[in-house]
Amino acid sequence: MTFSLSDSKIFIFCGEYGSGKTQVALNYSKFLAKAYGKSYLVDLDIVNPFFRSRDSAEDLRKKGVEVIFNQRYLYADLPALPPEVIGCFTSDKPVVIDVGGDDGAIVLGRYYHHLQKAGFEFWMVINEKRPFTSTVEGIKAIKERIERKSRLKVTGFINNTNLGELTEVEDILKGQELVQKAAEELNLKVVFTAAKKELVEDIKEKINTKVFPIEIDYKLPWL
Repeated sequence: MTFSLSDSKIFIFCGEYGSGKTQVALNYSKFLAKAYGKSYLVDLDIVNPFFRSRDSAEDLRKKGVEVIFNQRYLYADLPALPPEVIGCFTSDKPVVIDVGGDDGAIVLGRYYHHLQKAGFEFWMVINEKRPFTSTVEGIKAIKERIERKSRLKVTGFINNTNLGELTEVEDILKGQELVQKAAEELNLKVVFTAAKKELVEDIKEKINTKVFPIEIDYKLPWL
């Protein structure tokens, strides 16, 4: 699959609870590992600690994804990224960072200078079906809060509108309209639209942005 999105090698995924950002980050890290032989997945989601289980990390490692997480550092009085992360910033392999919650954004902001030097994309995942991101005003408010906490600027939006297994093409298209409108008002790009594999072909014909196929991982504890 050809899916060139950026020359950057650090991809940060953020989003409100229920946005589906972890699923998107998980799939994107596997896509990068397949394309480049290996990728790193840095878990900064304090709310939903999926990647921290030994089984999940081992399963991803078999697919070329090296998971980086250290509970001792993240839950300290002054939370920080594990030392291994700095090494990732200088690696020639791509890095995906899954940021969850305000605390995760604050930790990320402490590495502002490292990230600026390395270059990065900071993508906000949006699910139009969630109450806080169902309007342009709501999307703007969430974006501003994340930027304030992280000290970093969001560089693009991802439309991940879904209702889980009940998702239909029309749901995704409705979300696309909202995300596109918000992006235009904020002078940002819609990086891609995420969709289950079986819906991709139908959606491709109806929108101008790239469509990224998602495999839903039902091992996530909140699904």
